Amino acid sequence: MGGCAIDHYTTSSADVVILKHCPLPPSALPRRSVLMVIDAWKWDFLGESEAMEYVRSSIDTGAASVLQARVQTPTVTMPRIKALTSGSVPSFASVLLNFHSSATVEESWPRAVREKGRSLVFYGDDTWLHLFPDVFEERSEGVVSFYVTDYTQVDDNVTRHIDDELRMRTVIKDQREIKDQGGKAADVLILHYLGLDHIGHSLGGESAQILVKLREMDGIIRSGDSFLFTILGDHGMTKAGNHGGSSSDETRVPVVVYRSEEKEKGDGGRTNLSAPPSIEQLDVASFLSHEMDVEVQRDAIGVTFHHRIDSDLQLLG
Repeated sequence: MGGCAIDHYTTSSADVVILKHCPLPPSALPRRSVLMVIDAWKWDFLGESEAMEYVRSSIDTGAASVLQARVQTPTVTMPRIKALTSGSVPSFASVLLNFHSSATVEESWPRAVREKGRSLVFYGDDTWLHLFPDVFEERSEGVVSFYVTDYTQVDDNVTRHIDDELRMRTVIKDQREIKDQGGKAADVLILHYLGLDHIGHSLGGESAQILVKLREMDGIIRSGDSFLFTILGDHGMTKAGNHGGSSSDETRVPVVVYRSEEKEKGDGGRTNLSAPPSIEQLDVASFLSHEMDVEVQRDAIGVTFHHRIDSDLQLLG
């Protein structure tokens, strides 16, 4: 962590450490990053449910780290995407614009990654394509979020692309080389699954289909082999399957982080499901900016949480 800029300030209850941009050495730069957003994935769907066996096992064995993120209101998708990518708090006016998303003007890590000449590919909720129309590769594909009775095809249309994206890049582990195969391989792959949210809206938050969908998501996560693989909920849902308010079911979501070397060694976690570290959802933007070696956004008010999950992190003043 040499070369990191670190700020300290003290509140009435705690000493706060803020890590600013910390350039990663070339050997540590992520070869591929995947962000998987599970729409309406509330904390209890991981912490209190046995459905996601692989993810829970990964956390138990230390192959992954888990945190509980607090989501700011309004708990609807478009302002949550802005928070995840810019680290700033969208206004309540964003609720009115949630169904009419236009290109975002805030600084964000997706645009910063693109400006560094790296490729980003997206599949899922087309809100991302409206917010970042000039960021993703042309093969990116959105799905429409309005047909809430569809909770199957809307996710199949995301998953069907994964194998092709993973095959497009071959990592030669011995030589640490990367070969592109048939197109520009994604440096950053973003997936946004809507099916869980649609089940909530159409069948309710306690439907038996919830468990079916959680097992499906668990299987997709099992197939991930990226250097950095972050899975999170954008917001939660109530027992009735709704969201938008400030209840704990709507504002507490999981953030699960895998790194490939930790997945192999099983030494990545200092966290557990019974007492997970608590963060703000706004902190995710700073964390991903650091992992992707881009500057933290000027308007970001979140802080990175590496020191909460990295057992070997040293804070140097």
